Amino acid sequence: MPLASSASHPHFRSPILRLARSLALACLLARPIAARAQAIEAPHAPDGSAPTSDAARPAYESVRYREDWSQAPHGDLFDPLKHITLGEHTWLSVGGHVRGRIERDENYQGGGAGTRDNAFDLLRTHVHLDLHATDHLRGFVEGRIATARDRDLPGGIRTTDRDDGDILNAFVEVNRLPWLGAQWAVRYGRQELLFGRERIVSPADWSNVKRTFQGAVVEARGGGWLLTAFATHPVALIPAAMDVPDVHTAFWGAELTVAPPGGVHITDLFAYVKAVDAAGATPFTQRVTLGTRSVAVFPDSPFGYEVEGGVQVGAAGNTGVHAYMVDAEFNAALPFALAPSLAVGGGYASGSDAGATAQEGTWDQLFPLAHSYLGYADVLGRKNVIEERIVGTLNPARSVRLRLSIHAFQRANTADAIYDTPGAVLRAPGTSSARDIGGETDLTVQWRATLHLRIDGGFAHFTPGTFMRDTGSALSYSWMYAAVTATF
Repeated sequence: MPLASSASHPHFRSPILRLARSLALACLLARPIAARAQAIEAPHAPDGSAPTSDAARPAYESVRYREDWSQAPHGDLFDPLKHITLGEHTWLSVGGHVRGRIERDENYQGGGAGTRDNAFDLLRTHVHLDLHATDHLRGFVEGRIATARDRDLPGGIRTTDRDDGDILNAFVEVNRLPWLGAQWAVRYGRQELLFGRERIVSPADWSNVKRTFQGAVVEARGGGWLLTAFATHPVALIPAAMDVPDVHTAFWGAELTVAPPGGVHITDLFAYVKAVDAAGATPFTQRVTLGTRSVAVFPDSPFGYEVEGGVQVGAAGNTGVHAYMVDAEFNAALPFALAPSLAVGGGYASGSDAGATAQEGTWDQLFPLAHSYLGYADVLGRKNVIEERIVGTLNPARSVRLRLSIHAFQRANTADAIYDTPGAVLRAPGTSSARDIGGETDLTVQWRATLHLRIDGGFAHFTPGTFMRDTGSALSYSWMYAAVTATF
């Protein structure tokens, strides 16, 4: 089904959204081309920004084991911890972070039964040790504690809000092995997985408790390409006890990333397989996700694009599965004061037809970073949804970034439900044939006060559409947050 025009959507005809759209178009909010090209594959913060780095030192990344401190840095208070020499070819790196966040919801998810106005706080602490023994052997372990207070919304303290003390990463790696013209590495143990722009596979850094996996990963790196193959189980989060691998769910596959010299064009090809054992009346299911992603900045121009899409085939018991997803975005970054730019895009994730077996045609979002996409209010997941968006950023100072986004949402298939960010049914279709779900406007600010300190804040406002009004409470929903992150 073709994407609907955002300009013709009723939510874009309201006076407030018209004004916001006009401001976005007038300001051309985003990052400069050079920074965008250099950061194309960097792990992104929840608001889509890349990690800050100094040209002379590695960046602090969201997946900390990706950092390379093999060269001892100098000039910062924490540098003595980043490369501690223990012997010839043996060294240790120590790091971590503390993040605190306050959130407030008003008319949570459009209102309804239970508490819908609430403020609560989240806190997490991570510490890791990265030991390199010889040029080829490495051990990495990262522990975490995550707490939550006063969340009285439906669902209470969520599984992803609290972990009383556990292991995020713990693996042994054999690396820098030359074979067939490439450098190979093999990791086994508990580890985060992050692919592409995290629409499908992500550690979900926005969550207070990050997602992780247990298993083996093989990487081969050559000139301008990286091949990653993995065989894992997702780790089940148990807030009051030690987390364990979900042995009833297998997740394996491979991804090839091609990035020619110059860093302005990147192509991914991926194949993922998720298999879930039968449980009670629920049959064994297996989905194969095949897809590609292309990111490019056009030479000698302020324009670029990103396109990602995939198809899913497989079976749920005796029923075949056929689903698909596509997301496309075109952007412009102009060399004006305040580094303005603009992105216009949209996405489609399929739903199931009337009379079809449940989820037969509904896209399975797998393990995404849900918060960075489909609006910061976290109303919708990437299942049975059409989205149109305008996203812009502005840098009033080198360390300050403003972001404005406007979204409109519809059901891809009017016989299917709408789904929340974890992928559960948010509103069943009932008797409604309406396509319009609603619209959302987000405004966030990020200040990187120092190399180690980052401050974020934001506001999101979701306006329910016809389908929400047809199926229950449909009050306007507002969400706001403030966060402080200290990293070393």
